Amino acid sequence: MELKSNKNLFDDFILSLEHKWLKIILILGITLVPLFGLLDLIIMPQEKLRLFLSLRFLVSGILILQLLLVLKFEWKRTIKLHAYFFTFLVGILISFMTTHLGGFESSYYAGLNLVLIAVNFFLPWGALYIGYSGLIVIAGYVGLNLVTDTNWEMKSLINNMFFMCATVIIAATIGHHKFKLIRSEFESRMALWSEMELAKKIQTVLLPENTIMNGYEIIANMLPATEVGGDYYEFIDSKKDGISWVLIGDVSGHGVSAGLVMMMAQTAISSFIDKEPTIEPSVLLTYLNNILKKNISRLGDDRYLTLTALRLEKSSVVFSGKHQDILIFRKKTGIVERIKTRGFWIGLIENLEKVLYNDTFEVEEGDVVLLYTDGIVELANSQGEMYDMDRLINIFQAACQTSIELKECFGKIMKNILAFSDKQEDDITMVLIKKHLA
Repeated sequence: MELKSNKNLFDDFILSLEHKWLKIILILGITLVPLFGLLDLIIMPQEKLRLFLSLRFLVSGILILQLLLVLKFEWKRTIKLHAYFFTFLVGILISFMTTHLGGFESSYYAGLNLVLIAVNFFLPWGALYIGYSGLIVIAGYVGLNLVTDTNWEMKSLINNMFFMCATVIIAATIGHHKFKLIRSEFESRMALWSEMELAKKIQTVLLPENTIMNGYEIIANMLPATEVGGDYYEFIDSKKDGISWVLIGDVSGHGVSAGLVMMMAQTAISSFIDKEPTIEPSVLLTYLNNILKKNISRLGDDRYLTLTALRLEKSSVVFSGKHQDILIFRKKTGIVERIKTRGFWIGLIENLEKVLYNDTFEVEEGDVVLLYTDGIVELANSQGEMYDMDRLINIFQAACQTSIELKECFGKIMKNILAFSDKQEDDITMVLIKKHLA
């Protein structure tokens, strides 16, 4: 089933390439067919000139109509027929001209080689389809001249056929190898895509589910901009002394390497907290930095991690680490409070012990804490406007004031964010934490 699916995907990929390149071929035909009329003005007998120019403009008109049809309708399954029709039409035009210029003796047949090159070099065809295309051109040329010229010489026919057949053979050989290269590239991309999907699945599985622990209700979601995101969040219930942890971070950049750094951080943090649940947030981040700095250096990468670790206690939150500002909706006042985070990024320098601090804020029943990554505040719309902090604070405050359930509040905020722009260039992560009675 998987092989069949990949074959269908490859067939669709080839059809899309054919559709794209056919449009270019038609544009070339519309341009060059009348342009060669300039050559006719120089070399053609005067009595033939009007006929030839009229035929050129007629064929150009038909090609324009064909291009319009190809642009308007996605007839991918008939693309080959369109290409063969182009080959036939332009080939017959040139072949007809040779019948008025000496038949097989005319050097004007060289234009047929241009037709063979244009169609067969551009389109991603294998040898068989190129052979069909060459047969159409050669059969039209030979047939028209045999019908109209009774005094032709075998030597001239053999000479012309030799060059045209050689062009077809060369085109077929190149086309065969080009088609194999396209297939090989497609299979490599499919393999990479499968690996990316696996990495995305692993990352998604590792993210915690919404939960309630030690009097705190927590809801979160991450929307990666690519197959694998660099954003990170974690909830850890230490099951000791009523302490729980929430962490949120953002690895610089995104993609597989950013996701790898995120997963290394997640593994290390879980291990540290499991061994020492009451560890100070600043100490936790110092230990994490020591590990990530070494591992990122081994990867030969320049990644770093902005991260804030929050230790949730009975009526307060202790936090450390430089990330986005923390927003708190105070139920008593109905106002959002903004708290700056201090410290330094993880993974850039060797020792963070002297630049990390522990800060604390109090929480009461009904208060809601909003954590997020820069993918939200830096989200840009089509007019170049950023979502920015003020807009986030306003929707956060309005959503908290008009929502009873945390899930409803989360949905209102996320809906507003996603409606702001239809183009996401960075990972978007948001975490809401609501204090309940323990």
